[in-house]
Amino acid sequence: MALESFQRFYADHHPLILTIAHQRLGDFALAEDITSEVFRITWEHHLEGGSLKLPWVYQTLRNLVANQYRHAQRTVDVLSFLQRENMETAMPDDSIEDAMLVRKAMLSLSEADREILMMTYWEDLTRSEAAQILGCNPAAVRVRLFRAKERLRSILRDPVLQGATEGKDA
Repeated sequence: MALESFQRFYADHHPLILTIAHQRLGDFALAEDITSEVFRITWEHHLEGGSLKLPWVYQTLRNLVANQYRHAQRTVDVLSFLQRENMETAMPDDSIEDAMLVRKAMLSLSEADREILMMTYWEDLTRSEAAQILGCNPAAVRVRLFRAKERLRSILRDPVLQGATEGKDA
């Protein structure tokens, strides 16, 4: 008897509850999931002696939709927090200044020096891979890389360059 009355109630009210859930959530698959949960809860309520009333089912739907809204908001909050944390830990103020200094130094290098440094440090190519691209042997890449690093190191030690990046903040 309980099963038959529930089946009749389900058949009569499922389309309405699904439509309301879809209108509130804007996602049909999510609305189907929420509607299924509403009727699962309603079935348990009915088995425990509760009556099958549309206002009770509607309130259950409202509660589950509110839970979904809270879940979605928490997800947004967590993602925003993680993004802020990542931005703060990935680039502290000193790192930004250092990055600007290295960028300015890299721009003052010759095209060949920039290319070998970018290939090996930015693109993470091996000496053999870089040699293949540049059309030379790995020993020549090793020498070019050594010389490019020395020139970059020399530029980074230059007090004029460091003063130029500090002056941008002033």
